[in-house]
Amino acid sequence: MKACRKLTHAAIVLACVGMIVPRAAMAAGTPKAAVADVALATDGRLVGQVVSAEGRSVDGAVVTVRRGGQELVQAVTDKSGQFAVAGLDAGVYEVAVGQQVAAMRVWSADAAPPAARDRAVLVSGTTVRAQGEFLGLDVITLWTVGAATGALVFSAINNSDIDDINDKLSKLQSP
Repeated sequence: MKACRKLTHAAIVLACVGMIVPRAAMAAGTPKAAVADVALATDGRLVGQVVSAEGRSVDGAVVTVRRGGQELVQAVTDKSGQFAVAGLDAGVYEVAVGQQVAAMRVWSADAAPPAARDRAVLVSGTTVRAQGEFLGLDVITLWTVGAATGALVFSAINNSDIDDINDKLSKLQSP
C-alpha cells in the first residue's frame, strides 16, 4: 500500500513538472523558422526592402545572402530601404540584416508558386517579444507555474488526508 502511495506522489510530481517545463526546453534542437517564398525579378535579381520594427525604411543596412553557411553576396539598402542582389539561382537562402536572419526559398520568375512574394521584406532591429516579464517568464507561464504548484500542494494535502482516513479504517476493521 505504501509503495502505491509513493508511486502516486511521484506521478503527481512528474505531471506538475511536465506542466511547468516549457515544451521547447524538452524538444531536441531549436525550432525552425518558416521559409518565405520569394520570386526573382524577370531580370533574375532578388529585390527587397529592409524596415525597422516600427515599419520605417532603413537606409544603409547591409543585407547578406548566404547558402549553406557560406556568404555569397552583400548589398546595402538605399534611402527607401530597397536592395537588389543579382546572380542568384533558384534555391533556399539565408538572408540576413544585422542579427535578423530569414530563410527564403527563391524561385525564378516563371516557376514561382502563386503565393510567392515579388520582393523580400526584412525587419531590422530588436523586436520586443514579451512585455511584462518577471524573472524571465511571461504572465501566462507565471500563471501556469502558480497553478501547477497549487495543484501539487492540494494533491499532497488530499493524499495525506486520504492516507489518514485509510489508516483509521484499517484500525477499525482489525480485531
